[in-house]
Amino acid sequence: MTLRHAGAALLLIIAGITQIHVGEPAVDGAFRSWLPAAASTAASAWLAPILFAAAMLGFLAAGFGVLGVAPLAARWRTIALVAVACSLLIVVFFWSPFAPLVTLLNLAVLVAVLQVRDSAARVKGYVGPAIAAVVLAYVAAIHVLRPWYNVWGTSEAERQLVLPGDAITREPAHQYTRAMTVQAPAAAIWSWVVQLGQDRAGIYSYDWLERAFGLGVHNVGRIVPEWQHLAVGDLVRTAPPNWLGGLLGPNVGFRVARLAPSQALTLTSSFIDWNFVLQPVDSATTRLLIRTRVHRGTGVHYYLKSVVAYLALEPAHWIMERKMMLTLKERAESTVRGSAGNTAG
Repeated sequence: MTLRHAGAALLLIIAGITQIHVGEPAVDGAFRSWLPAAASTAASAWLAPILFAAAMLGFLAAGFGVLGVAPLAARWRTIALVAVACSLLIVVFFWSPFAPLVTLLNLAVLVAVLQVRDSAARVKGYVGPAIAAVVLAYVAAIHVLRPWYNVWGTSEAERQLVLPGDAITREPAHQYTRAMTVQAPAAAIWSWVVQLGQDRAGIYSYDWLERAFGLGVHNVGRIVPEWQHLAVGDLVRTAPPNWLGGLLGPNVGFRVARLAPSQALTLTSSFIDWNFVLQPVDSATTRLLIRTRVHRGTGVHYYLKSVVAYLALEPAHWIMERKMMLTLKERAESTVRGSAGNTAG
C-alpha cells in the first residue's frame, strides 16, 4: 500500500465521519430546509436520513475499498462519487455551520478520486473484510436504530411537548426524549429521583459496569432522608473527584438548574441538559419523561465530542438510561405496594 492510498483512505474516512455534523442536524430537524414548511418536514423525515446514511456509509466503504478490501476495492471510486453527491445534497437542502468544511472535504475527495487511479493491493485473508463488515454494520445499525432508541417509549405528542427546563437551552443542537408509565404517584417516584448521584443513591443503572470504568457507583435500594433535599446550583456527581486522576477536575457531573418537587428536575453540564419530568395520569399513575438536550457549539473540541456522542455515547446512554428508568419504575411501584401493605396490616 502506497502513501497515496493511505492518504486517500484517511481522507474518505474523515469525510464519512464529518457527515455527522450536517446529517444529524438535518435528521433531527435542528436545521430546517429552505423548502416550504410541509416539504421541509417531509425532507427531514425521509430525504435527510437516506442522504445521511448513504453519504456516511459510502465514504467509509470507499475508504476500505482504497485500502484493498474486497469487494469494495473494485468499486470504491463509484461509491465515493455517490457519497459526494449525497453529501452535497444535504448541504444544499440543509445548511449548517459545518457545511463549508464538508464541502471542502467533498472537493478534496473528488481530487483524490481523479488522482488515485486504483486501489491498493488486495487485502489477503478475512481480517480486513471482517473489520470493514463490522464497522459498516455498526454504523448502519446506528442509522437504523437511532430514531427508535432516542425516542424510546414516547408518543409523538410527548416528543413535541415543551417541558419544564427546556428554556435553559432554547436552541439545542438536538434533543431526545424517552418515557415510561409508572404505576405510582409522582411523589413516590420523586423520592428516588432526588437521590441521584454517584456519592448518593447512585444512578440506578448497571452500577457494576459503572464501577468497571472506575466511577465508584453503588446503587442504594432504599430512600435515605438526608438525600431528599436538593437546591439549584447543587452538584449531582457522576464520578468521584479523583476519577481519571483528576484529569476532568474534581466536580464531574451536573449542576441542578431547576427543580420543582414531585414535578421536574433539570440537571445541566457543559454539553447537555438532563431533564426529569413527572406527569400525573391519575392519582396512582405517572408518566416519567426524561429529555436530553445537547448544547450547540463550534470548534474542534465540540466536533470531537459530537462524533463520539453519535457513534458511542448515544447508544450507551440509551442502554444505561433505559435501565435507570426500569429501576425507578420498579422501586417506586414497590414503595407504593409496601405502603399499601403496611396500611392494610
